Amino acid sequence: IVYTLLIHMRHCARSIYERPHFLWAPKSYSVAQANGVEVIMEKWRAGAREPAHSHPGDDMTVVVEGSMAVQFFTKSDDGTLVKDGAPLVLKKGDAGHIAGGRIHDAAYLEDCKLVYVHDGRFGFVAEGAA
Repeated sequence: IVYTLLIHMRHCARSIYERPHFLWAPKSYSVAQANGVEVIMEKWRAGAREPAHSHPGDDMTVVVEGSMAVQFFTKSDDGTLVKDGAPLVLKKGDAGHIAGGRIHDAAYLEDCKLVYVHDGRFGFVAEGAA
């Protein structure tokens, strides 16, 4: 199996990365396998937030350093996002699974280093304001 290591900036979410108050120069390193699994390592500064979004494939996040909160949402009949339960807080050593298509946001409570494992190529779908 040939692995390719490359710097991977989520170009499909470029508008998020262009807002310096959201992020701390996230560093993403991606390893993609022939079987369609993609692994990404990112770093986020405390206080950074990702707006509501979903991914086309399943996502597993492992927190290597720091802590983060993930809020899930559903869409009402008129398209408004509605919180679905309390935020899920993940701390160093925790792992969380997000099913493909599940709407969520992310808030970084401390400086974080995360490893994401995506089923298929990474994709980002903006889902509107909560």
